[in-house]
Amino acid sequence: MFTPWRFSARTGAAVVIGVVLLAAAGAKTLAFGQFEATVWVSGMLPRALVPAGCAVIVVAEFAIGVGLMTRRARAAAARALVVLSCMFITYSLWRSLAAIPEPCSCFGALFRMSPLQAGMVDLVLLVVGLWLDVGAPGRCPLAAKNVVSPVYWGSERPGRN
Repeated sequence: MFTPWRFSARTGAAVVIGVVLLAAAGAKTLAFGQFEATVWVSGMLPRALVPAGCAVIVVAEFAIGVGLMTRRARAAAARALVVLSCMFITYSLWRSLAAIPEPCSCFGALFRMSPLQAGMVDLVLLVVGLWLDVGAPGRCPLAAKNVVSPVYWGSERPGRN
């Protein structure tokens, strides 16, 4: 059965964040050497793991960006966005506390941000990710409760078909 595509504020936010993540992944891919150098200077990974760690970040951004733009994968992508944005916030805090002068390379060579600016962008990603996760069908209004134990609503409860 054909279901028309419905637009809502959550759909719009998911598409915008998806495009931002795809742009970030693309920019990092184009300036991958700069991204590796930034991660290496931060001292968060041993030198041998830097290329693999950078590749995982780029692939995760790409996958989450695509997932946010597809209706079926949006709920899982929103949860992954929350995890990714928490990692990015931790990285921004690390850069700030360790006084690392290297720019973040969040968007490759497109533009550079200070740790505070990057942290603010990451905080926005976290808030939007939580908002999208809470709005997923069948989700309890408390996102943290859903991480620990799923809540079933109505006919979704096991054994009640």
